[in-house]
Amino acid sequence: MGYDAMAVGDRDLNREAAVVAALFQAAEFPLLSANLGPAGVLPNIRPYLLREVNGQTVAIIGVTSPIALQRSDTLGVTLEVESTVRAVGRVVEEVRDSAAVVILLSSLGDEANETLAEQVSGIDAIIGAAGGRQTRPRVVAGPAGQVVLQSSGVQGRSLGVLVLQFDAQGQVVDFSWSLQDLTSEIADDQQMVLIMQKYGVKP
Repeated sequence: MGYDAMAVGDRDLNREAAVVAALFQAAEFPLLSANLGPAGVLPNIRPYLLREVNGQTVAIIGVTSPIALQRSDTLGVTLEVESTVRAVGRVVEEVRDSAAVVILLSSLGDEANETLAEQVSGIDAIIGAAGGRQTRPRVVAGPAGQVVLQSSGVQGRSLGVLVLQFDAQGQVVDFSWSLQDLTSEIADDQQMVLIMQKYGVKP
């Protein structure tokens, strides 16, 4: 589907370690988590990704819900989940000299995302979950400027498009948002249909 990256969520860990490791290894895009450890316990996980977008270096950081600790028994391995504020703050500081724009992919809830926006300096936008609800973007005052928060829905029922506008210093100055409901009027992607049929899932 052309993903740049995915934040690791606790539900992504709800299998035995060998199964999860095989799935993570097969992913053709990086899985992001700044606070999930220990390092090397699962493959293809890194704290952040740097991308060049329209002449700007963008850092995409992932953060995992502390609920992931509850998956240790299912996985059969011991997980560590660092404080989200501490872990994200450390990684934002690490990428500060390399990236003008910082986007956080979050598997946390809306309240925890707002806390990160208010307490961690340097985040420009947080794209995350909000208990399965699709909400319009809103602006939160962060330590170094405004932070745009956007929450997605569930089960691929809609596609959210968030466009951020930045000034020369990489600060968000404006944004626009649209939501495309994936109704029956939009044709199914045939490659995706074949994949779903392989696993016995109806499109």
